[in-house]
Amino acid sequence: MNYYAHTNGDNKSKWQPLISHLKNTEKLAAVFGEDAGISDYAAVAGRLHDLGKYSLKFQKRLEGSPLRVDHSTAGAKELIKLFGNSNSSISSTIAHMLAYCIAGHHGGLPDIGSPIDVEGTGTLRSRMKAEIEDYSAFQTEIDPSGIKLPENLPIRPLKKNPSFSLAFMTRMIYSTLVDADFQETETFVQGAKPRGYEKTVQDLYDALLAYTGKFSNQQQPINKVRTQTLKQCIQKGESDPGFFTLTVPTGGGKTVSSMAFALKHAVKNGLKRIIYVIPYTSIIEQNAKVFRDCVGDENVLE
Repeated sequence: MNYYAHTNGDNKSKWQPLISHLKNTEKLAAVFGEDAGISDYAAVAGRLHDLGKYSLKFQKRLEGSPLRVDHSTAGAKELIKLFGNSNSSISSTIAHMLAYCIAGHHGGLPDIGSPIDVEGTGTLRSRMKAEIEDYSAFQTEIDPSGIKLPENLPIRPLKKNPSFSLAFMTRMIYSTLVDADFQETETFVQGAKPRGYEKTVQDLYDALLAYTGKFSNQQQPINKVRTQTLKQCIQKGESDPGFFTLTVPTGGGKTVSSMAFALKHAVKNGLKRIIYVIPYTSIIEQNAKVFRDCVGDENVLE
């Protein structure tokens, strides 16, 4: 029997094989997880996220059946079955982290819930106890013995609050899985679309220097001070990665100077993007407008 992930008209020869969707999502998720060091984890999540689609009931749904099918719990169940009771505490922890991501890849990360939660409460524990459609046919295309979990965490959990570190890592894996699943499905349905950005950090830094060139020959005292601040920030951008502070009075040109530091620092240390975090929507909008003026609207995501 052939198992499918998505349809495309009435001709099944144009439908997407389920194993193709799983493999493609696995590869995409691994790529998306590279910068965070979670490729191996994201890849496993991508490979198993749609195991529930191997159920006959889901395949009938693709053929037009109105019955709803929970297809996102199966992969989570399989992970817990394979590794949840592992002798390795790390493997068990990772299995549960990935189970959260897979179970919630359509509806959001679930709460863990209580051991006494009953089916239908939506928590991870209740879903692990729930009876779902038989998905064992996945073994005709995926060998369970070939599913391996990384042995080491790519992070050092905070000593005082390790659960925060693990929760943050779980959200990173979840993000890669959801993005990979969505993009892979979109590509099948609508065809490949250009994604990402063409400008390098060096390009953006050059654009900023061109923008700030008009400040080079300032005569007014306040503008001279702003220019000095800008130059010092660019100079400090040559520093190795670390924590830095910039204390400048209101009106001292912090918006452009801080971005100049960030771009120079990114160029120096091979960084890919800059995340600017600041309170109050009105201030975010003001800063975003300045950044667009500096480096171009298409290079700023607000």
